[in-house]
Amino acid sequence: MRIQDGSDLTLLLREASSGKQEAFDELVPLVYEQLRRLAHQRLLAQRPDHTLNTTALVHEAYLRIVNVGQSRWQDRAHFFAAAATVMTMPERETPTSEAEAG
Repeated sequence: MRIQDGSDLTLLLREASSGKQEAFDELVPLVYEQLRRLAHQRLLAQRPDHTLNTTALVHEAYLRIVNVGQSRWQDRAHFFAAAATVMTMPERETPTSEAEAG
């Protein structure tokens, strides 16, 4: 699928969250750079001696929010809002359902 607008990304998010591996494989490179920017902004607000770098925070957050078949993303805004949330939450508080994530 060639992404042309936000609705295409929303479709990929929905397909990936319903377990379609092809959609998930296509989704990762599309959202990665935006997740890196978000992680970088979050890290700038942290104390100077924190131990995560931008890449590590992106990977940790991505693993926490993208459980294929468990999360239902309404749209790209919902996905990135959940990503921003988990980047600031302790692991035990990670949102796992649509109601908790947004």
